[in-house]
Amino acid sequence: MKLFPLLLGVIPLIALGIALRPPIASAPHVARDDSGLSSVTAPHRIVSYASVLEALATIDESAGRVIAAPDYLRLGVRESLISKVFPALSSISAAGNSTIPDPEGIMALNADTVIAWRGILGNLRQIGFPNILQVRQPGAEVGAALNETWQLLGEVLRKQARSDFLIDSYHSRMKAIATEHAATRPLRVIVVIPIRGHWRVGGRRFYLNRLLKLVGAVNVAASPADGPADAEQIFNYDPDVVLLLNTPGGASPEEFYDNRIWSALRAVRQRRVYTMPTRSTYNAPVDEPLLAQWLIDVFRSEGSEEHTRESYTTTYANVYDYDLSDTDLAWALREEENKTSAGYARFLGAGQSRLGN
Repeated sequence: MKLFPLLLGVIPLIALGIALRPPIASAPHVARDDSGLSSVTAPHRIVSYASVLEALATIDESAGRVIAAPDYLRLGVRESLISKVFPALSSISAAGNSTIPDPEGIMALNADTVIAWRGILGNLRQIGFPNILQVRQPGAEVGAALNETWQLLGEVLRKQARSDFLIDSYHSRMKAIATEHAATRPLRVIVVIPIRGHWRVGGRRFYLNRLLKLVGAVNVAASPADGPADAEQIFNYDPDVVLLLNTPGGASPEEFYDNRIWSALRAVRQRRVYTMPTRSTYNAPVDEPLLAQWLIDVFRSEGSEEHTRESYTTTYANVYDYDLSDTDLAWALREEENKTSAGYARFLGAGQSRLGN
């Protein structure tokens, strides 16, 4: 197995920004949206067509103001660990299955605020709906879109102090990872994206490329655009590690290990195929440092100590005042899917069997 050294001592720096619980005090409120389309007053009944459900609950410390979202966003929340903290977020009403707001459905829900992607408003403007908050889709400028969106949500929810604290802590933690991490040879990685029975490979615009580089890996499929992945293409990449994006009904490491087609692939021979924990782009201040620590631990040698479970436990206690159980952690870290992959015995909780690799 080809492994590479990673500097220890990352955890204290990752946890630095969340050592204290974020302040709850509200900042002065300026009601606006990012397009100047309408004045957004303090909301009580939100329908969101943008992927900000997790961010709304994190900033507001509650899911009580969110009443509905499209089905695909509701499904995504159910696959996220935040659903354990805010169970109500998993049972909000359906608002269709499209990114385009449905005025009739919105009126039937008695919503007072709609959050939509910038420029995708349907007929909301024509019917004179009063409170519309447009947020920017991430695209290539993920960082700028994240900062802008958290600023807006903090203002509208009247939780600006908490929003600012969490976003500032996030940037500090990611800077610490970039400063402290070093690798003599970047690990060669590909990310497989299972979508409706087909596989794609994250390419040059894949949103995790920056994070992979930050923790000492390189996406060897970053030269082409995201595209379909067949066996020949993946064999040509011959990665050290295969990461599987966690999607509903997606692929599992066992599909690689049990299929003779993949037996010649280096990552399969060394059992280095892993299903990734769920991550929300717009809840990055919580999710991204945790995913970074998971990647660091997965990429390390089997004999090294893992710090992912501690990072999750500390983060959820500090940010959400929530005590994660072993069951919560097992589900978040996809222990069932990953338990026979190399080195994953280190991630198994006290109640799990310690499987050798």
